[in-house]
Amino acid sequence: MSSVVQLRRKGCGVTASHLLQLVLGESLRLTAIGLVGGAALAYVVSRGLTAMLYNVSRLDPTVYAVSAVAMLSACAAAAALPARRAAQVDPVTALRAE
Repeated sequence: MSSVVQLRRKGCGVTASHLLQLVLGESLRLTAIGLVGGAALAYVVSRGLTAMLYNVSRLDPTVYAVSAVAMLSACAAAAALPARRAAQVDPVTALRAE
């Protein structure tokens, strides 16, 4: 994540928990934007795919909700490791490396 490097720059004087919150917050914000765009695209594309759907309506809220929760969970898990690693880096070491 290139944003982790940028947040490390901001990290001088910031607590580890706040840095963790910054990285996870940015990741989840981007995920939410993608979910909104993906849901809109799914709504448009589903009109043409209604013949392929079996026992599911094209606007089934359960499918949309389960998909959104699965994507949020996967993205949160994928962002947790870099966020934890960024929170553990000493700010002086991060600044010295640049």
